[in-house]
Amino acid sequence: PVNPKGGGRKINLGGEGETKYLGFEDFLPNFFPGPVRPLTSSLPDQCASDICLRDAPISKDGSLEKGKKEIMRIAQPGCRLTFCGDVARFRLSLLSLGTVIEHIVMADPRFPGTNSEALVIRMP
Repeated sequence: PVNPKGGGRKINLGGEGETKYLGFEDFLPNFFPGPVRPLTSSLPDQCASDICLRDAPISKDGSLEKGKKEIMRIAQPGCRLTFCGDVARFRLSLLSLGTVIEHIVMADPRFPGTNSEALVIRMP
């Protein structure tokens, strides 16, 4: 996550502990293989001041629209959403969630000679 805002819960969708040092909690929108994590359905509406996703699809029950609705449901007004992963694939969906306030391009150490992107979006 880039410069978390704070003031509410910090939620890492699909996370596996990599943002715990910043106070983020890992949740999933639906059951997924890997470490057991609570579902976003257990979160109250508008509880998150910060949401991040890393290489995670924006979906719930296989639906992009349901995934976007779930993100909007848990986000407080002005929530910062950081997405790092396949920005090209999800760009239109991400742009529909709010206003891009930062766009970061960085080297991807997993694939030498390639770049990865991150978008930080302020949600309405």
